[in-house]
Amino acid sequence: MLERVFVLISFFLLAMPSFANMKYYASSIDSSLWNNIKPSPVLCQISHHIPQYGKATFTSRANKSSNLSFTLEMMIQPGHTTPVSLISRAPLWRPGITDRNLLQFQFQKYQNLELNDRVPWIMLNELEMGMEPTFFYNDWNNPKDKIAVGLSPVNFSTKYHEFKKCMNGLLPYNLEDFSFVVFYYRKGSAMTEHSVSMLEKLSEYLKHDNQVAGIHIESFTDSYGGITQNKRIARKRASNLRRFFMKRGVPKSKIKIKMNAMKRFAAKNSLASERAKNRRVILRIRHHAED
Repeated sequence: MLERVFVLISFFLLAMPSFANMKYYASSIDSSLWNNIKPSPVLCQISHHIPQYGKATFTSRANKSSNLSFTLEMMIQPGHTTPVSLISRAPLWRPGITDRNLLQFQFQKYQNLELNDRVPWIMLNELEMGMEPTFFYNDWNNPKDKIAVGLSPVNFSTKYHEFKKCMNGLLPYNLEDFSFVVFYYRKGSAMTEHSVSMLEKLSEYLKHDNQVAGIHIESFTDSYGGITQNKRIARKRASNLRRFFMKRGVPKSKIKIKMNAMKRFAAKNSLASERAKNRRVILRIRHHAED
């Protein structure tokens, strides 16, 4: 038994880059855990705790296009900009597999690490193949010491399958897509079919993620029907939208409305097609990410 332990330790030392005073942070076989948040149409995450160091998280959000980001949260963030090597290493129980250099980059001063798109996908692929993506760099507190931070593939596969299943169910739009929207109306307070479709998408998104910081609703009319009637119509259109957001959890205090009956036309009013461009409500949504 002692011989086997000695062989494993010897292999580990040989497999590591030739750094003196190496500090190695990674989960052991027994403590390696990957966790998923509750599946959602707007957010998917898979994370891994690194003992005594921090947490690694892969994130994908509802969007028009496929997206993936990786964040390495550190208990102690870099004191200065630091060169880093990302290397895919075989765990100790998989001897004979050659390391692969994945990326050279830098830790930024006083920031957690964030990587986007291609590199996170490569890291997930390496983990799925049983490899250990590992970050190597000089200790920013003592350059004579070297740091290695590894992501363990142990207990990864099942959670990764759940993560991919969640990603497949993400909505193809997010709140940013509604930062500026124009809803058009027929006569009265009836929206056009296209506008109704946009409102339904927004309603679906808000079921799962209400990150609204503020809403501005500005209502416009065409020049037909008289000022009194058009004021009433403009107010009704804006009020209907305000009620829509309040029913979905947005406090009334965050919603501002403004009426512009028979003002600031987007087109002339001579033709029916022109008047249709003037019967509109402009919606501006500010989300918490902008704060």
